[in-house]
Amino acid sequence: MTRAASPVPNSSPSSRTSPRTTWTYRWRPSGTAVRSPAPSRRTWSIAAASGTAYGVESAIPEGEKKTYTGTEPGTTKPVDEITQGAYYARALQLAFCQPSVTGIFLFHSQDEPGLPNWQSGIYYADGTPKSSLFSVRDALARTRGGSIARCDGLGLDVTATKVRFPTQGELGRGSRVIRFTCTLDCLWQVRVSSASTNDTRFRLTGFGRAGVPVLTSLKGRKLGRGAVRFAITLTHPVNPGVPQTRQSVPLSLP
Repeated sequence: MTRAASPVPNSSPSSRTSPRTTWTYRWRPSGTAVRSPAPSRRTWSIAAASGTAYGVESAIPEGEKKTYTGTEPGTTKPVDEITQGAYYARALQLAFCQPSVTGIFLFHSQDEPGLPNWQSGIYYADGTPKSSLFSVRDALARTRGGSIARCDGLGLDVTATKVRFPTQGELGRGSRVIRFTCTLDCLWQVRVSSASTNDTRFRLTGFGRAGVPVLTSLKGRKLGRGAVRFAITLTHPVNPGVPQTRQSVPLSLP
């Protein structure tokens, strides 16, 4: 048995669970999962039968064993750290598309020092990060950004915050910098068009992470002269909703 607060391939759920039943995910050989029981209310967990958290224990390398005490139970079969990180990422994928799941508790963030207890953290008992931290951190970022999984029927609208187009004075000084932040992961398009005809003069595309400022410079680009508008259009890269556009007032290029 791999001791975890959620079943893993060819294993059974841990007995370290609390009385309240929420979710049970059991893995099929194909890699898909079936869910039992059906939820009757929103919950903050993805768990084993009668569990309220999700944890997968990883093996402790020789160099870290000095910070641990006791003996690992013989029935515990910890996985390597890469597999631990993959299980946590997969759990986030499974939970993300469930409309009645609000969030997921990872149990723990840091290992307990006693080996009879839980070493399911992404940090060792002394606070040193495990290699699984980085894949889990990336999976959490993709979850917050709405990109951890493609969900049938889900359309996410991404809006731009902290938008700053160049001012007329900045254009006169040669600055052509556009700044914004996406509320979710985004595919962005910066477009420069004629203010009178709306013809496109220049287009630039890219990818942005949720909450991470985007700065794009159009310095040196051939934008022509006269009145133009700058516009930003955002769409979600995995679960696209309605494209959202913000544009500047008409500005004159020298």
